[in-house]
Amino acid sequence: MSLDNLVGRTLETIDSDASAIKRLLVSAERNIADAHVMEISSENRFDAA
Repeated sequence: MSLDNLVGRTLETIDSDASAIKRLLVSAERNIADAHVMEISSENRFDAA
């Protein structure tokens, strides 16, 4: 199975560059850190992860 069949339906292609990849990594790191916050519900920690 490939994601290529979803391009144009529910996915779009984007040109990646170092800046875009860096933003995605920073966002992922922030979400992982948020998932460790014990003051929020388990469901929200799961969503953040």
